[in-house]
Amino acid sequence: MIKNLELEAYLSQLLNVPLFSDYAPNGIQIEGRSELKKIATAVTASLEIVQKAQALNVDALLVHHGYFWKGEPYEIRGLKKARILPFIENDMNLFAYHLPLDVYDAWGNNAGMGQRMQAKVLKKCAWRQCNDLLWIGELEKSKDRSVFFQDLKDIYGPQVQAVLTSTKQIQNIAWCSGAAHDLFELAISQNVDAFITGEYSERSYHLAKESQVNFFAAGHHATEKDGIRSLGEFLAKKFDLTHVFIDEDNPF
Repeated sequence: MIKNLELEAYLSQLLNVPLFSDYAPNGIQIEGRSELKKIATAVTASLEIVQKAQALNVDALLVHHGYFWKGEPYEIRGLKKARILPFIENDMNLFAYHLPLDVYDAWGNNAGMGQRMQAKVLKKCAWRQCNDLLWIGELEKSKDRSVFFQDLKDIYGPQVQAVLTSTKQIQNIAWCSGAAHDLFELAISQNVDAFITGEYSERSYHLAKESQVNFFAAGHHATEKDGIRSLGEFLAKKFDLTHVFIDEDNPF
């Protein structure tokens, strides 16, 4: 058991939260009951996830994608009200950790991707105001692009998409979980054979074609399950908590 404010302070230090200028608040976004015995983790605090957490009678829901993003309307109404109301009615906490969970070196989202692809991390690159956001590494063995494409499908599911432009064997790779297609040009500058992220944009095709660097989009949701699930498992062991990871069928 642990107090909610104690857990927030602990995670702030563990994940180096003060170092990040993020798009949404990291930590407790909705305060609930003080004592935590049972927690749930999920990628996104969607209405489906919130209702499942409510049915499980958890004391806190910890997610990667929470609420109150920069640029979104301030008013709590409509769909936003429907998501938030169960927290208030059930005195349930909502914790959210975005960029700090992407780059956490022990078991964050990027670390999880590297482990799944069996890649050795060589270095990490900063992007804008976030250090260590793009990870650079190498595979244990070079692979044909079609083999690597199938490997990603085996890991993340059939939704994986690719722009295959180079027939060169893939060994040096760059990756970042989630919607990191804006990092593709930075990845190209690192002389890699492939870039792997969660989402693609229209310009991803042109960058891949003109740079001759293969581009793979494995799914935003799929590439960001490892971090939050591992966080829940870690906290459960450390503070003797009951933990459940709640997944949803999101192919994007």
